[in-house]
Amino acid sequence: MVVIATALLAAPSTGAAQSAPASERGNRLAYDHSIRCFIANLYLAGEAQERGEQAQAERSERQGQRAFDGAKRLGAIIGKTNAQMTADFDAAEARELPKLVRDPAYRSTVNGVCQRLGLM
Repeated sequence: MVVIATALLAAPSTGAAQSAPASERGNRLAYDHSIRCFIANLYLAGEAQERGEQAQAERSERQGQRAFDGAKRLGAIIGKTNAQMTADFDAAEARELPKLVRDPAYRSTVNGVCQRLGLM
């Protein structure tokens, strides 16, 4: 996860996040990306299962678990409670899943980011 946080430090961030130390911004960004990758992997696992590609579905589930575990570790590092993390996962799922389903370009972008982060 440190690699993810370090890799994400170079990414642009919002003005509101600029007041936080760089390591905290990096950890928050890594947390958000880990959650997004968790959701994307579960979406891919479901798609693979529907096509009867069990090996691919299992691989996506493993990668999803890895992203989930990373998000939980990063959430603890940035001071999130379990309830806050659950709310973040729920909100991200409600926001991300419809975009992943209906927008192939968005899905491709998310998948590319997750692959570069080693979470897909």
